[in-house]
Amino acid sequence: MSAKSDMVVLTRSASEGKPESESVVFDLSSEELPALLDGDSVRVPSREEYLPIVYVEGAVKPEVMVGKEEKAQEGEEEAKETYGLVRVVYREGQLLSQVVEPLKERFSEQGDLEHAYIVRGSERIGVDLETLLYQYSKEKDIVLMAGDRVVIPYGYASVYVKGEVKGASVVEVYGGLRLSEAIKDNLTSLSSMRDVEVKGTDGKLTVYDLFRYEREGEISQNPLVRPGDVVTVKRAERVVTLEGEVRRPGTYQLLEGEGIRELISYYGDGLGVSAKSDMVVLTRMATEEKPESESVVFDLASEELPMLLDGDSIRAVSYTHLRAHETVLDLVCRLLLEKKKLH
Repeated sequence: MSAKSDMVVLTRSASEGKPESESVVFDLSSEELPALLDGDSVRVPSREEYLPIVYVEGAVKPEVMVGKEEKAQEGEEEAKETYGLVRVVYREGQLLSQVVEPLKERFSEQGDLEHAYIVRGSERIGVDLETLLYQYSKEKDIVLMAGDRVVIPYGYASVYVKGEVKGASVVEVYGGLRLSEAIKDNLTSLSSMRDVEVKGTDGKLTVYDLFRYEREGEISQNPLVRPGDVVTVKRAERVVTLEGEVRRPGTYQLLEGEGIRELISYYGDGLGVSAKSDMVVLTRMATEEKPESESVVFDLASEELPMLLDGDSIRAVSYTHLRAHETVLDLVCRLLLEKKKLH
């Protein structure tokens, strides 16, 4: 009854003659239907897939967690609270109670049902789900709109961490918890430390640079987090490696407008005493467009220096690396060979 017969999808696998797979959408009521070949796949979608939805999120257990509760209670597995998200098909005139009633068994015991709320665009509507579910009152029910987000906060003081992290999570807040501590065990190799966003319960959004806190000790860039904060970790856009004869070799995320001079003087804290400033080596990774990596040797005193791209590596050569009678090209080739052996 719910099949959407006018949007049936035929998927044809790739072949030697056609190396790319292809999909065709057709109406079953058409007089001419596609011919079926060996290996074809036909899918008849449900009308519900094309309906608008509402979201129920926050202290909601994923379905896989519901069956694990008994094991956790027996000590076989540690229960871990996460920020859940459920998509519910929306129908015009649908009431809040009709959406949350079927999900109540999945609400976490730590959820604060009395202080739930609906996010509708920029509006925030408070709702008491405890009363709505267990002492129903028609006057307190709410007609939902497509795209509404029903949020059930955790009863304990917590913040929600999302974005470029290992997994979206809820972190319990204790006295003195700072931003860096709230995210430290959840970062990936692509996480940005330069523009971490914190959105408070009042809707105010502030961006913090944790690198400045680590390097300069600017405590203002590592604030105390507050219950209800939403922390968003962005993906780093331009990360480069600095090595060789510098005071602080390492991997750094550059800000917009920063280049080689800033990388060496600020991030690397300057050249070492034996650095050969007229023989700095830039190595650029291979890409799909350029399948071979490339290296450029330049002088730091030049007016125009190469632009840095994500994944670039800069090496400041030491006088001790330059052997007698060795040319610049010989040196670069040797350094690249040594680098390949290390990896």
